[in-house]
Amino acid sequence: MDHRGKALDLSRGENGESDASQPSAATSSPAASASAPPDVDNLTTFELLYELYKESHLEVLGSPKSAFATFEPQLDRLCVFPREDRFMNIIPYRTDGVLAALSCAQANGASFSVSGEDVICVIDDVSARGASYGDAALRALIKCERKVNEEEAAASTEALIGK
Repeated sequence: MDHRGKALDLSRGENGESDASQPSAATSSPAASASAPPDVDNLTTFELLYELYKESHLEVLGSPKSAFATFEPQLDRLCVFPREDRFMNIIPYRTDGVLAALSCAQANGASFSVSGEDVICVIDDVSARGASYGDAALRALIKCERKVNEEEAAASTEALIGK
């Protein structure tokens, strides 16, 4: 199965299975509120907190029903607000993040070689060097994603010009 063009699947539960039962936290504040704002007098405390951040013109990602996050630039910190712990999954990048990248690279037919201190990852006609297998895989996957995005943009431009 080709994983290029899709984000790494890090939505794994504690037992490694995909947790599709959890609500998606991919709603951004500008697009989420195309209609009238909710009535403040009918919101829960959690929903009020979400609305306060939104009305304060801060970037808010998530859902007032399950979990949301904001970035506090003064603290250089991501603040996550889960209604319940089950609505939040913190991904340790050194383990789960890198393992997901290696798995994705493997699914795309990656090959690895070592040259001196560098690890080289090759996926199709894309190659990348890194300090470790995970690092090389991440670099190669990003290059693949960029290549796919450039090809899609070129095809879209050609389609617009052709009309």
